[in-house]
Amino acid sequence: MIHDPVLSAVDCTLSIYLLMNRHSLEEEQIARTTLKLHFDQLIASGEDEQERLIVKGLTLLRELDELKPAALA
Repeated sequence: MIHDPVLSAVDCTLSIYLLMNRHSLEEEQIARTTLKLHFDQLIASGEDEQERLIVKGLTLLRELDELKPAALA
């Protein structure tokens, strides 16, 4: 079995995030796709520590939540 650090970091980040916030299945899928793209960029720029990816992913998702209009949050 091949270990994919991006998918592992995505799964871990989403697990933590979904424990802290309630989101629809659609929002979860959007978050998963967003994290995958974000982590691919971070890894391409040299970030390879899973813990740092997770922290950066949680920060990104929190920032995106803050941008949502109040009616959607």
